[in-house]
Amino acid sequence: MGRPNGNFSVRLWESRFCQNLYLHTSSWKPPAGVTAEVFFTALKERGLAWDPEALQGVLVYQHFQGQSSAYVAASANSWETVDSYIGRLQELMTDLSELGSGS
Repeated sequence: MGRPNGNFSVRLWESRFCQNLYLHTSSWKPPAGVTAEVFFTALKERGLAWDPEALQGVLVYQHFQGQSSAYVAASANSWETVDSYIGRLQELMTDLSELGSGS
């Protein structure tokens, strides 16, 4: 068996915690120029980055400029909290896509 697929990997990561997490895994295609550093800095600036104390946030586990990349939005609180993170993350992705396209 090769490396575990993304969802299985996320579940393995979740198993490290004492409580279950509400998880939403997905992917997006970051534009060229949006490096992992740029993306992570933007996540932190908008309060979206994974917070191990609060057990919630967004964790990027695969990032390739111009190619399919993967992330998980997770929370120990509720699906509503996850949905809030997803909405704010989609806004960030739109902003970064416009930045990458030069708009």
